[in-house]
Amino acid sequence: VPHGDRTLRAIWTPGHTPGHICLHDEARDVLLTGDHVLPRISPNIGLTLIEDDPLSSFISSLERVAEFDSAEILPAHEYRFRGIAARTVALLQHHQERCDEIAMVLRTVGEATAWQVTEKLTWSRGWENVKGVMRRSALAETAAHMQYMRKKGTLELLDGTVRRWRLAEAM
Repeated sequence: VPHGDRTLRAIWTPGHTPGHICLHDEARDVLLTGDHVLPRISPNIGLTLIEDDPLSSFISSLERVAEFDSAEILPAHEYRFRGIAARTVALLQHHQERCDEIAMVLRTVGEATAWQVTEKLTWSRGWENVKGVMRRSALAETAAHMQYMRKKGTLELLDGTVRRWRLAEAM
């Protein structure tokens, strides 16, 4: 991408959104990450009509940008930071913990809808304070994790008029 007297390299980083990119200024070793990697919080990775498994895409994209560890990171929110490799490890751990929590909920309740699982998960502000559009975002994020787990073989989506999930038989 031409930018004045320099060129920015586009790095395709789907996950937060299907067409998300980061931009790397090699001469200044600066990586503009948009919403892909934030210094303190995890971007919403929600199931969409466009992408079947956004969490897998996000994880692959994290691995791609971890290679820019020397760069100064300029995210769309919060503040500049360094150490994207360590931050990507923390984000990968966060998403694994969320998958583990979903498995724990289903181990406890048996079968459940994505909504029933969502309301039982740990949310930073507490479920009772997640309101309006944030509830839809939470549901989309839970559904993305459940779809990821389904693709990995740890969850099953049951047939029927209501979409119910359970742990895969092998677990």
